[in-house]
Amino acid sequence: MTDTGVSRCIGHEVSCIPLFHRHAAVYFCAGTETAYLTYGGTCMTGGRGNDRWHRSWFRALATLLAWGWVFCAPGTISAHHSYAIFDGSGTRTVSGVVAKLDWKNPHVFVWVYVPSEQNPGTYVLWAFENDNPAVLAANGWNGSVLKSGDKITVEYWPLRDGRPGGHWERGSLPDGRVLTSLSGPKRVGR
Repeated sequence: MTDTGVSRCIGHEVSCIPLFHRHAAVYFCAGTETAYLTYGGTCMTGGRGNDRWHRSWFRALATLLAWGWVFCAPGTISAHHSYAIFDGSGTRTVSGVVAKLDWKNPHVFVWVYVPSEQNPGTYVLWAFENDNPAVLAANGWNGSVLKSGDKITVEYWPLRDGRPGGHWERGSLPDGRVLTSLSGPKRVGR
């Protein structure tokens, strides 16, 4: 395939294979041993005879990946680490019995059976999100620090939509141990 954007870059017609399409594209061109990065039809890198831009196909690909990171990663990072689903106006407390500790990436979850206020004698399963296992391990947690049946009181940042659960702030066990989180709605930016 011949691309006029690349042809303008190197000054003559070449047969090029596009690797990525959208606004930006990388073309590996036969006979030039070079890749060309174009953005919106504008040549960003050039090959032989064009010293103004980097010649290496590896640098062209690295450039494309770097720009992809610049435009894509911040949204992903901020979306993943947003605490918008939690009510940051204050913490609440519930007491119950540990159902399960999910020691998995990207976040550890602690599941707790809490007595139902609406239906006495029954329980509601609450979910508490926490940090990732590596962060918690550095703070004294491990995959067996909580066991099914442990009594616990949990201080948490509630979910905005009112579902049972939230973001773990700290948990207190009857033996005096306190398990804390290192993140949460009010810790962003600290």
